[in-house]
Amino acid sequence: MRTTLTLRQQGFTLIEVMVALVMTALVMTLLMGASFYVLQIREKLSTEVISGEQSTRQQLWYRQIIAGLQPLKAGVQEHFDADETGFRALTLHPLSASAVDAPTQVELRLQKLDDGVTVLNYTGQDGSKLELARWAEGTASFEYYNLAGKPLSNWTSLTQPDEHVPQAIALKVMSDNNTRQVSYWLASVSSDPWRDDKTPPSFLIGADKLGP
Repeated sequence: MRTTLTLRQQGFTLIEVMVALVMTALVMTLLMGASFYVLQIREKLSTEVISGEQSTRQQLWYRQIIAGLQPLKAGVQEHFDADETGFRALTLHPLSASAVDAPTQVELRLQKLDDGVTVLNYTGQDGSKLELARWAEGTASFEYYNLAGKPLSNWTSLTQPDEHVPQAIALKVMSDNNTRQVSYWLASVSSDPWRDDKTPPSFLIGADKLGP
């Protein structure tokens, strides 16, 4: 009789086995839920990182193009011509896989698609086109800053005789109700030799009057 009781005490009852199974299932459920949550966070972070890298690359391209804008006087075919939808100009820094040793004509132009998406298109001198960026919502427009820091919606060499190119160019994207700024890109023009009326070094003064 004592031997039978001892054997029963050494085993597990049905209730104990069921409790163990329930606890195991609960732990597995928690682990699976935690793993799924971690995967969701990882996927979301990966998407945000990729999106952030893409946005940074697009803005770098935008600043690269504008930093190299070259000024030309009015009347020249390739003079800087711009409005709210974009501009056409010469730049030393086009989006090109090969090195460029002369100013190249490019165009940046906004396009509103039928589905409401706004696209920024880049057109190279050879006619090649590239979608530089896109925004799913909002209204985009360019602004051109003069020496006084005033933003202008239109710019041509004919109306700006003293400034051949702007000091900076901004690309602004506002929400459809114009209450929220969706995106804002600003780039300065750094290659305008006529921006300041500088006196040449003394050893160059009158050099243009010398004969060959």
